[in-house]
Amino acid sequence: MFVRRPVIGLLMMFMAVGWGVTELHKPLPLAVTGDGSYSASVLHSWETDGNALMGIVKVDSVNRSSVAPFTITVQMIGHRNVIMPGERIAFRAKIMPPKENPQLPDIPFGNSLDRRFGVVGFAMVLPDSLIYCVDGCGFSAMMYRLNRQMISRLSEADLDDRAFSLLAAMLLGDKSMLPPDEVNAYSASGLSHLLALSGTHVAVIVSLIALALFPLTIARHNQVRFLLSVVLLWFYAFLTGMSPSVVRAAVMASVYLFGRIIERPSVPINSLCFAAWVILMVNPMELFMPGFQMSFAAVAGIIVFYPLLNQIDRRKHPRLYFLWSYPAVSIAAMMLTGLVATWYFHTFPLYFLPANLLAVPVIPLILGLGVLLLLAPSFHPAAWAVNGLCGFLSAVARWISEMPQAVMADVYLPLWFTVLLPILLLLAGIALGKKNYAAAIASIMLILTAFGAERILRPQFPPEESFELDDALVVRRGDSLMVFTELKNETDRREAAVYFTRRLRHYCARRGLPPPEIFERVDD
Repeated sequence: MFVRRPVIGLLMMFMAVGWGVTELHKPLPLAVTGDGSYSASVLHSWETDGNALMGIVKVDSVNRSSVAPFTITVQMIGHRNVIMPGERIAFRAKIMPPKENPQLPDIPFGNSLDRRFGVVGFAMVLPDSLIYCVDGCGFSAMMYRLNRQMISRLSEADLDDRAFSLLAAMLLGDKSMLPPDEVNAYSASGLSHLLALSGTHVAVIVSLIALALFPLTIARHNQVRFLLSVVLLWFYAFLTGMSPSVVRAAVMASVYLFGRIIERPSVPINSLCFAAWVILMVNPMELFMPGFQMSFAAVAGIIVFYPLLNQIDRRKHPRLYFLWSYPAVSIAAMMLTGLVATWYFHTFPLYFLPANLLAVPVIPLILGLGVLLLLAPSFHPAAWAVNGLCGFLSAVARWISEMPQAVMADVYLPLWFTVLLPILLLLAGIALGKKNYAAAIASIMLILTAFGAERILRPQFPPEESFELDDALVVRRGDSLMVFTELKNETDRREAAVYFTRRLRHYCARRGLPPPEIFERVDD
């Protein structure tokens, strides 16, 4: 067995390759600190609640001298212009080790973006310290500018604000214009995956590409058609920022299309594993990103559980098979994705199934009309149709999110349970698919045991706790939570109450505490 199929050797080889790739991408320690002039390329940016702009930049020049590139987080105070990925900036600042954030008791702290980009330092850039900000060069910067141009072209269409922001998110991957209440409604209704580019969106794009290249099929150039489809698909992936979900879908679609070219069928689970391998070879830190985990969990759930949920004979009952496929896919994807999302966001949308049944069928229409508007922004009937469809989507999201008990909130799962349960569910699904009922029953028994262990091992909190948080003293006594600050002004204390209520939200939720009370700190 091991001679014909050297499983152990292959596993050891992949472990060695994984270790080598991780070491290759391991960020170098911060070699430059203190005041200086720095030149960097922008990797990621976002706006905070206050008057500040945050960015992750790769520094490659210090005091006009080239250095080995390193990545830092910059906080830009009072800047009017928003820095964009792909741009280059030069600034004067003092670089320090990564800014430490107080860690609340039993609440793990971790910045997934810092981990993904390998951040090793922090700098605060004042308004007069930004020397210049110019467009970057290179393929990524060019694709980002093209993305901006396409969004600008969409803005020329007769779209209302809601339709424009939704179409920019679903077609081009720009979610910056979505209002917070809109995002919250989609999240509470279980439709947040529609706002992020995923396999559904890529499948529609591939279908549109195949339709546009259909004349090649008539001319009996199917292989050329498939090859051009792969090229255009990857062009779209680069255009939208190469998010893990898009790359995963692009790799799987490419494997399928290359299989059509060489007339060999592709195996979905092999394509999924190959997509994960490609992404992790480029950046192993993607493994810790929520988007990567949820994207692959969703597809793994569909591959394993969808055949079990939809066993209708497609030839005998094609319409019934098609109708049942929508709820079956939604349930299969949520079986694993729901656990990962609950661990990260501590909520679970209970009415995700009716929401998806109403919303998902209109996505191909919106994306198809969106592509038409990119080609012809002045085609008003398409814009009016998009306005109506996006209005329908938002109405569904608001209606579902406002229903009683729409969201199971404040759910805190331990990490071991979040990792173990999907594995056991996959084992049970695979066993059922192979009709190995003994293994399936064993997996189900282990699942029930895991639920019981999670119940028994839930943390017990002491009756009193105290710790320092952001220059304030937090004291818990029973069911009351008090924050002692040095703020003397009543207005400042009201603002502090809002801040600490948000900052301590998870801490309070786990203990069933009301919002904290703010008091003036008096030293003994």
